[in-house]
Formats: sequence, C-alpha cells, structure tokens
Amino acid sequence: MIQGIQSLSTSIDAFESSLQRKTAAIHDKVILLYDNARPHVAKPVKTYLETLKWEVLPHPLYSPDITPSDFHLFRSMAHGLGDRRFHSYEEAQKWIDS
Repeated sequence: MIQGIQSLSTSIDAFESSLQRKTAAIHDKVILLYDNARPHVAKPVKTYLETLKWEVLPHPLYSPDITPSDFHLFRSMAHGLGDRRFHSYEEAQKWIDS
C-alpha cells in the first residue's frame, strides 16, 4: 500500500510540473477529478493533494449504469472543446448548457 501511495505521489508531482509548464500563462488553478479507487482516497494522498491547493471535485462511487456513459460524455466534450479556454466557471457553464 505504501509503495502504491509513493508511486501515486510521484505521478502527481510529474503531472503538476507538466501542468505548470504548459498552462502557467492560462490559469493558476488546478481542478482535479478522479475516481474513488482506494489508493486515490487514502489519507496520505488526500493530505498531499491539500498541500498542492488543488480543488478536488467529488466523484460518485462506482455505478455500473453511470460509468460507461462517462467515457462517451467526456470524449465528445473534449472534441467540442479543442483549444478553447474559459475565463470563469460561469463561462464554462454557459458553454455546457448551450
């Protein structure tokens, strides 16, 4: 378990570094959405994410009738988004609702 947490921590560090290099001019806030896999919700991981000051969105527990649709929903949204940037939550919400 500890080795898995250390591996996840290393992955998060690499991800954060990449985000900082690629998006520093665009925004200064990271919003993270991930599943509720046991390594992701372990106390050391939660504590570590708090030190990064990332906003972690709540994710529902696994539900077989919802999860398969996530793939199609987020894939189609990604195609529609392209390189589009939103300057506020409200602007993103308007795009989603339209």
